[in-house]
Amino acid sequence: SINPYPVHESILHAVRECSLIRYPDSSAFDLREKIAEHEKCSVDEILAVNGTSQGIHLIGEAFLNEKSTVVNVAPAYSQYKSISQLKKSRIIEIQCNIQNDFIPDTDDIIKTLMQENPTILWICNPNNPTGTYLNKFDMIKIEKAAAISNTIVVIDEAYVAFTNKELCYREKSGNILRLNSMSIWLMNGF
Repeated sequence: SINPYPVHESILHAVRECSLIRYPDSSAFDLREKIAEHEKCSVDEILAVNGTSQGIHLIGEAFLNEKSTVVNVAPAYSQYKSISQLKKSRIIEIQCNIQNDFIPDTDDIIKTLMQENPTILWICNPNNPTGTYLNKFDMIKIEKAAAISNTIVVIDEAYVAFTNKELCYREKSGNILRLNSMSIWLMNGF
């Protein structure tokens, strides 16, 4: 829905050649295998969902409840707040402001993680709607603080394909969940 380019001929060919009389593989194994190969990780680390919004809601269902606290770097995609409210979690918003070009304040994020020990930190990187992003060094500092505060960092990279590839935060960590869109794969010739 956001790809500014025409549908790639290889995709059209695959659709024309596929069998539409069978249900697709519900585990999306072939897709997950290709993504895992590209990301240099295990197939078991990949979950294919119907858009990042479904991923956000699955994460909320798995980890949030009325005793949870979440940190939302705002303004941001409304689904982070929606699932947090649905699960009756306490929401702390760190507001980015125009004076700082809406770039999140890394020190403020880290301070909040250390004081509040939230269950989830939602970060849209690059941000929707502002287009700002945190660099790799800031993400490493946030990840280290999140490990200490036992916080799951959800990095929504749905729009990373529209930025420099160097922005992708690919460090391995047990407390990082990354959300990507098919846009990243289509824009990069996957």
